[in-house]
Amino acid sequence: MADALAVQLRFGLYGVLGLLFGLLAFRQYLPASKAEAGGVRLLAFVAALGVLLSGVSLFELAGRMHGVTLANVGVDEVATIVSLPGVGSAFGVRVTALLLVMILLLRSGGGWLALACAGTALISVAWTGHAGATDGRAGLLHLVVTALHLLAAGTWLGALAALLRMTTGAARSDFNVSRLSAALARFHVVGTAVVATLAVTGSVSFFIIAGWPWSASAFQSEWWWLMSGKLLAFLAMLALAAANRFWLAPALNAGHQRGVRNIRATIAFELVLAIIILALVAWLGLLAPDPG
Repeated sequence: MADALAVQLRFGLYGVLGLLFGLLAFRQYLPASKAEAGGVRLLAFVAALGVLLSGVSLFELAGRMHGVTLANVGVDEVATIVSLPGVGSAFGVRVTALLLVMILLLRSGGGWLALACAGTALISVAWTGHAGATDGRAGLLHLVVTALHLLAAGTWLGALAALLRMTTGAARSDFNVSRLSAALARFHVVGTAVVATLAVTGSVSFFIIAGWPWSASAFQSEWWWLMSGKLLAFLAMLALAAANRFWLAPALNAGHQRGVRNIRATIAFELVLAIIILALVAWLGLLAPDPG
C-alpha cells in the first residue's frame, strides 16, 4: 500500500507542473486567448507552488527512506537523499527551471523560453518514478517516453482549464462564441498530436514496467487494478473529446447557443477525468505491477 502523503504530494506536483506547462503552451499556440490561460502573476504563483511542493516532496522522500516522520527529517536525511543518483539532480533542475519561469513571467510576460523551462520542470518528475528506476537502454527509452507522455498530458490539462474558462464568457456574447469556435478548431489540431503521443508513449511505458509475459498473480495486484482504472478514464476522455470535435463543435459553428452549454459540460467532465488520472498516476508510481 502506497504512503498516502507521498501520493498526495505526487498528485499535487503532477497537477501543478502539468497545468503550468499546459497553460503556457496554450498562450503560445493560441496567443489571442492569453487571458483565458491566466495572467503572468497567476502563472508565476503556480510556478512558486511547484517550488514549494518540490521541497516538501524532497523532505517526505527523505523521511520515508529513513523511516522517520516529516517533522523529524533533518539535514542529514535530506543530504543522503540528494546524493542519490537522479534525485538530487532532478530536484535541482526542477527548482531552477521553475525559478526561471517566475522571473521570465514577471519580467517579460513569459514566451517560448518560459515554456521550455516549464517543460523542463515537468519532465524532471520522470526521474522520481518507474522511469528513473529502469536500468540500461530500456531505462533511457523509458525516460524519453515518460518525458513525452508528461508533456502531452500537461498540454491537454492546460488546454482544458483554459477552454473551460473561455466557455464561461462564451454564453454571454456572439463574439466570445466565435473566439471559442476558433480556439476549439486550433486545439483540435494540437489535440490530435497530444492523443497520438499519449497512446504511443503510454503503451511503450506500460510494457517496460509490466514486462512480458505476465504472471497470473500480477492481475491480482493493486497496480493492475489502478492501471485498468486509468485506461478506462483515458478512453472516457477520448470519447468526450471525439463528441466535442465531431458533433458539438460543428453545432456551435452553426450558431446553436445550446452548443456552448454542451461543450462546457464535456470539457468539465474531461477535466474531472484528467484529475482522476493524475491521482491514479501518482499512486501507480509508488507501486510495482507484481509485488510478489
